[in-house]
Amino acid sequence: MFTVLSKSSIGAAAIDRIKLKIPIFGMLIMKTSMSQFAYNMAAMLNSGIDISKTFSLLEKVVQNKCISNSISTVHMKIRGGSSITEAMTESRLFPPLVLQMFSVGESTGSLPQVLEKVKEYYERDVANSIKKAFAVIEPAITIILGLIVGGVAVTLFLTLYKIIIAVGHS
Repeated sequence: MFTVLSKSSIGAAAIDRIKLKIPIFGMLIMKTSMSQFAYNMAAMLNSGIDISKTFSLLEKVVQNKCISNSISTVHMKIRGGSSITEAMTESRLFPPLVLQMFSVGESTGSLPQVLEKVKEYYERDVANSIKKAFAVIEPAITIILGLIVGGVAVTLFLTLYKIIIAVGHS
């Protein structure tokens, strides 16, 4: 059922929206998507692709369907005459840092360079977030493995104890 749901565009968007709300990992997905978005947009703008075509291509490049739908909405609003920053703000999905950087890039005319900075920031932030996530998860994994090994040891010793008692009574 899960695979059938994920194949429809509405189901995939719903699943991806849920993924974005998962504690710790949702933020990692968002940060990774923003890094991917900024990198691809900067590369396209640097290669001379116009902004409308860039957003059209970005809709297909971003892996998270929820973010892809937001990019599509932003694209439609840009074609309708809105600025990139206004359209992205109205979508309510993009983080404040991205919105501020887009605003600076639009006003100064250096959007590709600003997007490179956004990409670099999110790459560092994702690496730091992964380290923090593992620091939180590592003690829990150690405790769980300790309980498993302890349970196996207790089971083994109880079995040996029962065998020794059975041999002693015979």
